[in-house]
Amino acid sequence: MQDNKKVYRAAFRNPSSVQAHARYRELKQRILGPILERFEIPAAWHPYYMAYYVEGISAIVKEWLRQDCADEVEMIANIIESCVRPRGGSYEK
Repeated sequence: MQDNKKVYRAAFRNPSSVQAHARYRELKQRILGPILERFEIPAAWHPYYMAYYVEGISAIVKEWLRQDCADEVEMIANIIESCVRPRGGSYEK
């Protein structure tokens, strides 16, 4: 992303042009869905949880881009991970 900041900024301004929903679908199906099931989140709640996580991660990336990717990638990854990690820091149920 750092090497293509302009492209990613444009993509966030017009997500339909890069088929963002199709790309997020795989994230939701392969990663978020199984996590929500593991923690026994009611199925009716899944779309809301997924929207929260996808939009939250996008917001962090957008802010990083807004700040011209000044912070290290590892720091941004740690921030995202800390935001989505359950209390206690473990994914174990």
